[in-house]
Amino acid sequence: MARWSEDERQARGFFIALALALAALLVGTTARLRLHSARSSANAVTFARAPRAPSSARIAATLEPGKITLDGAVRSEAERANLVAAARGAFPTSDVEDHLKITASSDANANASTTSFRAVLAEARAVRWGTLFVTEGGLALRGDVRDDTDLRGLDRGLRAVSKTPIELALVPTRTPVVDANVLESALRVLFTGPLMLPWKRAELDAQAKATLEPLVDAMDRLDMLEVTISAVPNVSEPASDWDSLALARAEAIREHLGSRGVVLSKLRATAEHAAPVAPRPKGTPEPAKVAVDVRFTVREIREAR
Repeated sequence: MARWSEDERQARGFFIALALALAALLVGTTARLRLHSARSSANAVTFARAPRAPSSARIAATLEPGKITLDGAVRSEAERANLVAAARGAFPTSDVEDHLKITASSDANANASTTSFRAVLAEARAVRWGTLFVTEGGLALRGDVRDDTDLRGLDRGLRAVSKTPIELALVPTRTPVVDANVLESALRVLFTGPLMLPWKRAELDAQAKATLEPLVDAMDRLDMLEVTISAVPNVSEPASDWDSLALARAEAIREHLGSRGVVLSKLRATAEHAAPVAPRPKGTPEPAKVAVDVRFTVREIREAR
């Protein structure tokens, strides 16, 4: 393994810090300007430990980093549209998945409950993992908040905007050292690909490894983050090999980053899909190497308790 001089180490550290700072600035600016976020499916996370729904729950909004899922029964298309708009307004940089169904309701408090639902959701931005339920008796909000959250202030704010009784169960939890969006943007800055890889093979040569090297230090704090490495097929290669080659190349990148000290359990390898193209003309010579694009996406994972 090549040794770095003191000047080279300092320059490398400065470049990575600069990339993270630029990424943080970009993410902050984007969050202010964009009303809707079209994050990739690899960034969408699964809420593995959703709170148990109250027996009378009619509507539920499951809150996760980068994603809100709406489930349950509403009385009209207008109510559904209002709830979806409320979710997007409260969390403008998150994807909103709408699974609401229109059904008749005999709940006498339905109007007040859905009005409070919208108001509480707008005040619940501190909740990172949790669920807001609409029940026959009012509302119930259960989940995790940042460990530096003013719980008393949050409690007062939520109760102040709710026009119906609300049950709160909020637990302070540790947050990632680096924000997932910031790290993802930094990786885009640091990765100067595509990688030049052998025709129909997945081995990484010295040049490819050098291209990946700037990512190593940026991934040294993945305690609550997971990085997905997605290799894109090179369409000049046989289409029958696209999926297997792309996956093998992503796995090779994952293994190399692991050998450089990145925690392997925090890295996933996947193959991107490519649209069909016309096959290479017969007799065309095979190139020694092909350009392979690689995409890095980052998601937060919930800390086990």
